[in-house]
Amino acid sequence: MSSLYKELQTLNNKYFLAGNYIIDFPKDFNKELTMHETYNGYLEANILEGVVNVTLLDIPIEVEIHQPLKKVHRFEFEEHFGFGGHCEGFDSNKKIVFCPKYPIMPFEELFAKLNLDNLTNDKVTELCLLMILGGYWNKRRAVTDLLSFLQSDVRTVDVFESLFLKYFN
Repeated sequence: MSSLYKELQTLNNKYFLAGNYIIDFPKDFNKELTMHETYNGYLEANILEGVVNVTLLDIPIEVEIHQPLKKVHRFEFEEHFGFGGHCEGFDSNKKIVFCPKYPIMPFEELFAKLNLDNLTNDKVTELCLLMILGGYWNKRRAVTDLLSFLQSDVRTVDVFESLFLKYFN
């Protein structure tokens, strides 16, 4: 068993919680995305929802995007979009990436499908995004920990910026 496998498994155990992870789109993101109105039962509100399909290290990932339509004064709605109480800071243009609550496949199956030879900066970035967008981690700290373990010159901020620069443009 490789040391990278052990580290990924350790980070998966440490940073997986059965809860969703939200990534805010950059405020200056202006590309048009195909969104449709849908009712979200948990939020008890209609929202705009879109899906972008990306491939990371040859693994297809369906990335779900949410955008509010109007203010809904409920804790779940405010928490989901990162607004304050009473929808303080509400912005109808705010978009978030809604990462899955549970991994897209068992960790062992995922690792068996990965080819992690010759870890270039691009591969490291894709691996970090795969772990977040695939539901294996729901903490930004996991990315920082893996980059430190790999002694990579990729920065955590670069990983999240690449998501929007490379996969949503």
